[in-house]
Amino acid sequence: MYAMTDADQQHADINAPSKTELSKLPDDLLDAFSTPWEDCESSSLLVRDTTQDSTMPYKRALVTPVPKVSIPVKINNDFRQISVLPQVEKLLGMFQLDLNKHEIDIADNQQAFLQDRSTVTALACTTQDWFNATDRGYKTEGVFVVFVDFRKAFDQVDHAILLA
Repeated sequence: MYAMTDADQQHADINAPSKTELSKLPDDLLDAFSTPWEDCESSSLLVRDTTQDSTMPYKRALVTPVPKVSIPVKINNDFRQISVLPQVEKLLGMFQLDLNKHEIDIADNQQAFLQDRSTVTALACTTQDWFNATDRGYKTEGVFVVFVDFRKAFDQVDHAILLA
């Protein structure tokens, strides 16, 4: 678990170059790198405030429409929106997830979006559940299974309702 006091201490231990050391460098090099040195404090404050408030300040993305089919006809159905997020946002998101991971309650039978789990493990677990059900005496009642095909499920949702 991260503590902000540790981060503050690490930032305090960083030795910025002195003015005499900087004077030995060419002016154009100093101009090119002066802004990052000046922005270190504001970046540190941004990270600290982001983790304390659990907010993400850079939630803007560059969205590029990518065709789903070879010859797109309908603009609403034939394009997939690909979002390019700022790198700072990705880093802050990973840092925030690390801080809060212990509070996320994930069911043991969840197979999606977890490391070392996939559709293959989901199928294996489901098949094992069916075998267990028939072995426990449900042979006369049977095991009922419903398969649903969610082809283009995201495209079928009314986005106006989701955004409302």
